[in-house]
Amino acid sequence: MSLPNHGLLKTLPGYDSLEKYPGFPPSAKVSEPSVSIYSKKTRIPEIVSPTKCTRAGNIKPHTKRLKQASSGSVNQRKQNDTEKNVLHDDDLSSIDPELNAPIFYFRGVDEPTEDSLQLPDKTYSGSIFAEYVDAVNGACAGYDQIAKIICVVQGWDVKHYQTTSHWYHLQFIDLNGVLKIACQCPLNRCLHKCYMREYYSEKFASNDMRYASEVCLALISCERIVGGMHKLVYSVTTNSLSTPMNRALVTYEGLDTGEGKWTCSKDSRELICKNGFCGHIKQSRKDFAGCFGLELEDMNNGSSPNDGDSTVMRVSDKLAVSYLPILPLIWAKLPTDTILYPRTRPIRELQDGHIVRLTSDLTCSCSTSHRSHFDPSQSIFTQKATLYMLTGSFNCHIELQSCPHCPPACQKNIGPDLRKFSIFNYNNIYLLMHELLDDYTNTFTLSETPFDSWCEMVANHYVYTPGALFMRKNTFQACWFAYAQLQRLEGDFQCPECGPHPTNIIWDGVSLLFGLGKLSGSLEPPTTTSSSLPIRPDVKYFPKQQALPDSSLCKLLRKIIAMDPLNKVAQKAASNTSPQKTHAQQSQQALNVVSEHMDNIERVIEQLKHHNDALGSLFNCHYGIAAYHEGHKVPVVFKQFFNQMSVEESILQMVNRDGLHALEVFLELPRPTTASALIIIPHLYHLLKSGYDRKAGYQTSLLSISSWICNCAREVLDILLKNSGPDLELECDTEATNTDWEVVRLSRVERIKRTHNLH
Repeated sequence: MSLPNHGLLKTLPGYDSLEKYPGFPPSAKVSEPSVSIYSKKTRIPEIVSPTKCTRAGNIKPHTKRLKQASSGSVNQRKQNDTEKNVLHDDDLSSIDPELNAPIFYFRGVDEPTEDSLQLPDKTYSGSIFAEYVDAVNGACAGYDQIAKIICVVQGWDVKHYQTTSHWYHLQFIDLNGVLKIACQCPLNRCLHKCYMREYYSEKFASNDMRYASEVCLALISCERIVGGMHKLVYSVTTNSLSTPMNRALVTYEGLDTGEGKWTCSKDSRELICKNGFCGHIKQSRKDFAGCFGLELEDMNNGSSPNDGDSTVMRVSDKLAVSYLPILPLIWAKLPTDTILYPRTRPIRELQDGHIVRLTSDLTCSCSTSHRSHFDPSQSIFTQKATLYMLTGSFNCHIELQSCPHCPPACQKNIGPDLRKFSIFNYNNIYLLMHELLDDYTNTFTLSETPFDSWCEMVANHYVYTPGALFMRKNTFQACWFAYAQLQRLEGDFQCPECGPHPTNIIWDGVSLLFGLGKLSGSLEPPTTTSSSLPIRPDVKYFPKQQALPDSSLCKLLRKIIAMDPLNKVAQKAASNTSPQKTHAQQSQQALNVVSEHMDNIERVIEQLKHHNDALGSLFNCHYGIAAYHEGHKVPVVFKQFFNQMSVEESILQMVNRDGLHALEVFLELPRPTTASALIIIPHLYHLLKSGYDRKAGYQTSLLSISSWICNCAREVLDILLKNSGPDLELECDTEATNTDWEVVRLSRVERIKRTHNLH
């Protein structure tokens, strides 16, 4: 039920009390009540709590359900035991790597079957899965094997085709020829499982001896973020069982000095704060200190179950195969740059099936500290690759050699650098011309083009080459950042004339230092003290610096300005009432809201007139009872002005010292030429502009309000400048011949007076 307009109020008791408000509408049309209809088309799915399995085969509810059952009656416990129990597909404790059969069964099933272990996968469209596969193969999305049957995978946003900041453990096992996969990803049918089923036999099925021993600590991600911050992600285990349920993900975000935040996916935040750090974080901190050469204070405090095991794996180094330094862009080179190699003309066309031969600079992108080099005694093989240019891509073959240190799941091989051909080798699959990567650098430096727009633009160029397709945005983004790290840009912050220490530095349009011409004996830092400086012993804080010092008045003023028109006030008040209330009760409540709103308006008008009569009259003209009755829509200029006046801050925030001088000049000579200087007081400037007439000039009421604001600002400024000492004399260069420089040296007020011949 909604309250219509004021015609309904006339029939209610107490209507006579509203007659004291002038201009209250005597009658109005009555609208039909509105009824909300709720649709029941949406089906609410059944909510089933996930359950955990024990080795005995019994299914126990989660701890929260156990607590609820223990606090309830016996009947409630029986009801909880007989509820429908469903095995959660992400429960990794359900797979035991040491057994050939599962260690769980469903209640109501005598023996476990293959169908009870395998749940149907969610089907993804070809484009979604292709995006993810491309990101994993291009090292954009993390999918790293850290144990014989365990991988660490990075979250993937299927809507925006990009990685997330979350990491999860994935376990896979081959049971009698049937691949079983469990993932901790919250998506019950995630892309991680789809990728494992698609590439299991190719990447993960081999019995590599590097995974024979349990890895206690694995650094799976290490990246630098904005502001010199680092983000590291570790996978840590605390016992000998090779299951994801016994591993934790530890994340560090902070500086390389150890000042940062550690979080653990296993232990709660309260436990970390209580005991300093959990065992998972302690192991990670030891490796972190070793990587950055730190000596943390709590390194020797406490121990962890795996202190004696120093097995550490690092899978976080996602580097490119190309590793030699690259020359900067031609237009960005400096005469002092070292010529690393002769530039070659970019390749414009390549026949499909061309073989990229091995060169002398063959390495594998194993890690930053160690790269596997080519061994002439070992065999070589060819692999398909794609060379990307500005206008098209071409399929080719590249000669490679298996890396003796990288596991097959990493899919890393020893390949050529190809720098001398102006080709950037990212991962032996994606080969990019330097010209293509430099083109994005050119575009970004000129127009700040994002990767999405630029990749779409290049894809449009590829249309003219039959069969050519450009790589996806995530892949190119990883390639470009890897390429940019190899470009030699030394000395780009050094001026060729001033050297490494120039006298004046401008960065992004902001001057960081004083120019040499401004340096004098009197220039000192603001914190410097001197015995010759004036002493101000009686400086006190002036609390009420607002134009309207009464906070209750300001709050009431803001409430009225934000209020809807009167008829909407009544309708909103009736719609917010409980549906159990009768029609008369709803109408009475709406009547009370309207009556209170009108009382507030009268109270505000009276208090504003106490400060300035013209200010109260102006508010009454736009927000009074008569204005509501006429349906007056308040102009934005007046609404913004009264909003500014209701802000509980110093009047000097609205009218600073320069604005006060300009306002005094305007009040002395109220003309449009002097009013233009009030642009630094925007709300007052637009208010005066709205009340100006060429013949009559400015309205008297607006001039009265401006004078009141000027007096308030002058009073506050004089109190704050009490005992401020003598004014500084303005030095003028009498020998200057350029009048523009003389004007610049004068203050804003002197310029205004000189313009209008005011002395």
